[in-house]
Amino acid sequence: MAERRKPKETSGDWIESIASKSKRTADDVRRVLERYNIKPRAEIAIPRRLTIRSVVFKGQKSVGAQTPIDFEWMDLGPGLHAILSGRNLRGKTTLLSIMRWCLTGRRSLPSEMKEWFATVNLRFTLDERTYEVRLSDAMKSEGKLIRFDEEREIPVRVFASEDEFEEVMSAFFMSELGLERLTNHTVRDGKSVDQDHDWPWLSTAMTIEPDPGALFGSTPLAAMPLRMMQMFVGMPLVGTRNDLTAVVGRLSHETRQADEMRKRVRTQAEARIAELEKSLEESRKSIESKPSARELRQAVQAANVKYAACEEQLRRLKVLRTAVDADAAAAKESYDRARRELREFKESRDAGFIFRALKPECCPSCDEVITEQHRKKTEEQHVCAVCGTPDRPQAEGAIAAEEERLVEAVGEAKSQWEAQDDRARAAGQDVVDQEGRLLAAERECREAERALEDPQPHLEAERDCIRLEAQIEELRRPVAVAGEAEVDDRDILSAAEIVAKDLMKPDQEAILARVSELTTDYARRFGIENLEKLSIDGATRMKLTKGGQQSYFSAQTAGEKVRLKVAATLAILKIAETEGVGRHPGLLLVDSPGANEMVAPDYEKLIAGLAELATELPHLQIFITGIDKPAIRERVPCSNLRYAEGDEYLW
Repeated sequence: MAERRKPKETSGDWIESIASKSKRTADDVRRVLERYNIKPRAEIAIPRRLTIRSVVFKGQKSVGAQTPIDFEWMDLGPGLHAILSGRNLRGKTTLLSIMRWCLTGRRSLPSEMKEWFATVNLRFTLDERTYEVRLSDAMKSEGKLIRFDEEREIPVRVFASEDEFEEVMSAFFMSELGLERLTNHTVRDGKSVDQDHDWPWLSTAMTIEPDPGALFGSTPLAAMPLRMMQMFVGMPLVGTRNDLTAVVGRLSHETRQADEMRKRVRTQAEARIAELEKSLEESRKSIESKPSARELRQAVQAANVKYAACEEQLRRLKVLRTAVDADAAAAKESYDRARRELREFKESRDAGFIFRALKPECCPSCDEVITEQHRKKTEEQHVCAVCGTPDRPQAEGAIAAEEERLVEAVGEAKSQWEAQDDRARAAGQDVVDQEGRLLAAERECREAERALEDPQPHLEAERDCIRLEAQIEELRRPVAVAGEAEVDDRDILSAAEIVAKDLMKPDQEAILARVSELTTDYARRFGIENLEKLSIDGATRMKLTKGGQQSYFSAQTAGEKVRLKVAATLAILKIAETEGVGRHPGLLLVDSPGANEMVAPDYEKLIAGLAELATELPHLQIFITGIDKPAIRERVPCSNLRYAEGDEYLW
């Protein structure tokens, strides 16, 4: 295992620095770091050297005629190795893919080749210890990882599937090379996702593509190239900072999501509150329109008082009606009597005239005959011819006056009677009207009593108000989407990330300055002669000055990017070699650098530079593929060369 140096700063210093930066107590900082399993891993790794020693695979091609596959490349060691062919598509890249497959456990071969390989063996060494990946069934990814102890084979792990194969190789190299899993926080479909990157991703630092997309590794996204560079340079606290970056990123995204959630919930709550307030206003109006229990009792009491008053008034009106009826009856009687007296007067007067006009022939009592002489005599004497009673005729004026008096008496009696009759009728109507009012008062009493017995509408309206007020109060409370504890955690972790960055910064700046210097030298050796200045900053952005013009790595041609990436990788390996610090295993797989229209002189300088550096770095092993060219054959030993001439295949 790689040796470890003691960290420059103790755990106590680390805690105190974070506490000072975050303005929290040391105990708070310690609890948060323990909660997220953050530890100050400040050890510096001593580099270990990976060297492929042999590649053997067997099988059968299934293109046209069945062609057996039996490939062996033995006795490999450090230095520059070349895989060449006279034409393209002769198996060069596939051979590199098989090496990567065995080292990472992740199949990178074309799908149509999956059934071509029956067995695959790749032997390699880590420093002086020998291992072998032995695939007994390559199609199913069944096999084992073996360690050799002198001549004895010791199985390290057995695997029976592609996933198990990848897991075995990842765990092995992560442990042996002192690497740490890198976690990158991202957002996928609106969800917070932590993506773990272990050996299959870290191993891309050993691969140089024909047209590199990133200066380090194969992923030019976020800060991944920087984190890979920091890991392989062997900087202290790199694993700790990576963990902090991932956790802070996740918490920050969760906080943003929580804020957005709060806004959405607040908007929905405000709309709901407006609806509830409208309903509450209607319920309050309903309460105002409905009497309370006290008001209902008062209404019953008022109705009873009103009924009693109506009843008393009716009694009085009936008494009054009785009196008025008596007055009307008396007036009617007086009127009848006056008429009767007038009639009797007229009858008496008329009867006197009639009887005086009669000439009786005899006495009605004795039947004595009344003579004409006696009749004349009595007329002259103004006495009755029968009884001799003197005749006292009244003056006509007195009769007329009496009649006038009687007529006036009748008129006055009639007026009195009509007036009393009108009073009687009015009194009777007053009684009828009052009886109606009494019935209405009785109905009011019954309705008030029923309302008092059943106060449900008012109570339901009050309950509605209470319920609506409670709902509004609940909606107005702050939405607890993310707790305050998480915000405090993020503050402490952000401070820890800054502290880790500050601790790494001096070493990082010094290392990047040295890497930039070496990369400039190597790039010029590889044929970029017009390079005036090159620098790599803390974000692993490579800035170049060529012909007085500034540009960046991404703006270079594919051939230039290949040479610059190789130069930067070798610069890191050179620092590891000279200073004894780093995690890069010292293996490079360079795929077809001449396929990107690199001119022959530049290609020759690249090969010459690689051959020269392979000598300067005795532990460096490079495999490069390409079309057969003299520039390669002249600089690569025959033992390090595999070549397919003309139309032949490498395997």
